[in-house]
Amino acid sequence: MLIKLIKYYNLKETSWSGGITKEIYLYPDSASYQNKNFLFRVSSAYISTIPSKFTLFIGYQRYFCMLDNNLELSINNKNISLKAHDIINFQSEDDVISYQTGNDFNIMLAEDIKDHHLKLTNGFNTSDHHFIIIFVLKDLQINIQGKDYQLAQYDTIVIENLEHESIDIVSKDHYLLGLINLVHDSLF
Repeated sequence: MLIKLIKYYNLKETSWSGGITKEIYLYPDSASYQNKNFLFRVSSAYISTIPSKFTLFIGYQRYFCMLDNNLELSINNKNISLKAHDIINFQSEDDVISYQTGNDFNIMLAEDIKDHHLKLTNGFNTSDHHFIIIFVLKDLQINIQGKDYQLAQYDTIVIENLEHESIDIVSKDHYLLGLINLVHDSLF
């Protein structure tokens, strides 16, 4: 098990057509977002342009969560209203348009990855997934396997758990918990 603490303020900003994004984590390390050869990518973005069309990625699916306000989206010409911290899942090749500004959280996954989940949670959680992603919504303390971590808003912990150990996570405050199993050895 390897625990990586990723401080939000250290992340590099890059521009996209609708605003700015910060890449939090990309797997595998040898992959490239530009080459679209990654298995999964975790990021946070600020949507500043209205309307804003999401970047298309063929062969990927996406989890999306608005962090700081409500959001009106159109997905394949179907209007969707989201409240802060609502989570949706859609294909990255879908036609997605945002009609409001704000901060969001994204996980993009290759379609080959079938065992994955993103949820808003608190309290006690346990998982043996290959990758456990903890994205905090406000300053909080979280306990992982008996060790306390103090995190600032939007910091992330990525646990690489390729041995499938059972990992215990405890926090009284809410956070986003992403769980990813790569299933096939060829995906490592």
